[in-house]
Amino acid sequence: AHAPDRLCVLAFLPNHSPEAAAGELERCAAAGHRGAILSVFDTDLGDPAWDRLWSAAASTGLPISFHIKGGSWSGLSYRMGKWQSAAFASIMPLQLDEPLATMIFCGALDRHPGFKLVLAESGLGWLPWFLSRMDMEWLALKDKLDYASELAPSALFKRQVIATFEEEENAADVIPVIGADSCMWASDYPHTDSTFPRSREAVTESLGSLSQDDLGKITATNCAQLYGFPE
Repeated sequence: AHAPDRLCVLAFLPNHSPEAAAGELERCAAAGHRGAILSVFDTDLGDPAWDRLWSAAASTGLPISFHIKGGSWSGLSYRMGKWQSAAFASIMPLQLDEPLATMIFCGALDRHPGFKLVLAESGLGWLPWFLSRMDMEWLALKDKLDYASELAPSALFKRQVIATFEEEENAADVIPVIGADSCMWASDYPHTDSTFPRSREAVTESLGSLSQDDLGKITATNCAQLYGFPE
């Protein structure tokens, strides 16, 4: 489909080399792309060499997405029609905990405040606890570490990270904790988690208790601002 005011594709970056990834991001930015995705599960995100990519993301204004699935530390694998498929689908959103903690504690976000990170299909429910946990460890350990940001992990998250979610029972309770500026609703079409073709009804049912301002951010404005769509 061709609808440049409504659709954009994410460039898939090579993850074997920070230089190659940064070069590809810059090439894609020049070609008119609005964002990119990096496969992170076999990537040492804490290596300072990756600053080349985070710097390129900040300078081009292109957000980078980390997507679920393929977590190298998961003992489960997706097996269509087998019980493992349900178990694997259940734990997939949690796979982004380690990449997120790495990006926060290694200083990648701190050193590149213009860099926007998207947690794609991460869901929201686990994030309040995880942000609180990271803040607790930061407070306990920051004076003993070789590197620690002046900002708390939760503050870095709210400044630079956006998490996407589909239909989620407790989303309306969680969003005020995370902050509406850090959340984007997604339909996940055409996958099994998708609410299509009743997505509008699903949003009203699950998020109707939010203010119209927050609802507008989550379903439209945040995405438009992040990817440069007309608002």
